[in-house]
Amino acid sequence: AVIKIANKLKYYRERCALSQEQLAQLSGVHKLTIYRIEQDKTRVPYPKTRTKIATALKMEVYRIFPPVFLR
Repeated sequence: AVIKIANKLKYYRERCALSQEQLAQLSGVHKLTIYRIEQDKTRVPYPKTRTKIATALKMEVYRIFPPVFLR
């Protein structure tokens, strides 16, 4: 089964008992960006954004965001 990034991010954020706004503050990523990722409106967040979010959640990037191979 494929689990979408949106679902994974929301799952880990809620597991840390954080609101979108709290995660935004901790990560330095705009809360609208967090919202858009969780709503599956942003398909592939920038590497810097992925790193900031994962760091704020105290997780490895690959656990939330799969590797991206661009052509």
